[in-house]
Order: sequence, then C-alpha cells, then structure tokens
Amino acid sequence: MDLLAHDGRLLFLDPYNIARGNQQKATPYMNYWDGFDGKSLWQGIRACNIFLENVGRVSDLQPYEKARWTAEAKFLKAYLHWYLFRMYGPIPVMDKNLPIDAPRKR
Repeated sequence: MDLLAHDGRLLFLDPYNIARGNQQKATPYMNYWDGFDGKSLWQGIRACNIFLENVGRVSDLQPYEKARWTAEAKFLKAYLHWYLFRMYGPIPVMDKNLPIDAPRKR
C-alpha cells in the first residue's frame, strides 16, 4: 500500500484530518468519487461491467464457475454503487458500460 497520495500528503492521516475539521473543498480527503489513493470506485464498477459483458465468451469455463463469478461481480458492482450512494447521496446507476464513442447525451 502506498503511503503517499498523488499530492504528497500521507494517506493514513486523512481520517485524522477529517476528524479534526480539516476537510478541504478543492482537494477533499478520502475522495472516492474521483479516486482516493489513485483508484476510483467508478473504475471498479466499469471493470465489473466489462467482466459481465465478456464472461460468456470464455469457452472452457464450467457452468458453476460462470454462475459463481457472475454472482460475485454483480455483488461487487452493487456494493460499489451502495458505497458511493452512502458517501455522496443519489448517484447514477451504471448498469452497463457506454461505448467510448457514445454521444455526450447518453
């Protein structure tokens, strides 16, 4: 685990700084929306969607493995949505990935 954030602050002190009332508006501590510790929860949701879209393409995967891994990916995706909702309130539900070339209105 890295101890430094991209801006040079010590990550393990973030909860302490929040408790002391030092939360910042411009660069918030423990920002899971944009990527706390360099990882966004939205990236995890996207990885789950990619897995769910492609798990059927694996030819030598046993049916019980496919069912279990699919269930695990769905649970993880739901958990990440719940965690973002708990932290930020109403959020968009990403039930499928948008293509990279999708128009902005989607």
